[in-house]
Amino acid sequence: MNRIPLSYTTSFVRVTLFVLTVCALSSAPARAIVRVNVAPEVGRQVFQLDLGGTGSFEDFAGDAGFSWSAGWTYHADNTLGFGVTIGRNLSESDVFTRAGTTLDFNYSYVTATAHVRAPTRSAFIPHLQAGFGYYNLNIDETDFATNILLTSIDDGNFGMFFGVGIDYLIAPHLSLGVIGNYHFISLDQNRDQTQGLGDWYDTWDIKAVISVYTR
Repeated sequence: MNRIPLSYTTSFVRVTLFVLTVCALSSAPARAIVRVNVAPEVGRQVFQLDLGGTGSFEDFAGDAGFSWSAGWTYHADNTLGFGVTIGRNLSESDVFTRAGTTLDFNYSYVTATAHVRAPTRSAFIPHLQAGFGYYNLNIDETDFATNILLTSIDDGNFGMFFGVGIDYLIAPHLSLGVIGNYHFISLDQNRDQTQGLGDWYDTWDIKAVISVYTR
């Protein structure tokens, strides 16, 4: 009876192990390579609702208030879009003055808005926006001791805002996020009526964002 030499058996085992190892290593990367995420489509139209808080950097800034805005954007491509934004900020209340009065500020606005959304190969979408249009600033002056309204000023003028934020896709057509904006309201035409605020009244807001994307 002929026996197979031990050296042949050892060589066969080595070759078998080598083949099995090559097969295992080649199949695993093949599955990983095809799993490449592409940047998501943000949709031709985006409807955006923002809710949050606002305040001011003025020298005699008072209590921060509530802010909201809503907007519509049409995207000609996956990044740049143009639309309209409306909003209202109850920016400050109980601002004390040297005359023994308190001031309450609020404003509403309608702007033409440009948006830059930069989809990444993940669920995160960085977001820049800028708006230019009409701002209506209201200032109420109240006597601190008697709580009697002394003056109410409505100042409608040009204004603008600039914002930066980030969205996170929780579904193909829905995202949640956060954005911060800085607003500038021109006071050139009514400087003598706006409590010494100068040429511009500037405020900030930080808001949670929900966006709906459609084709």
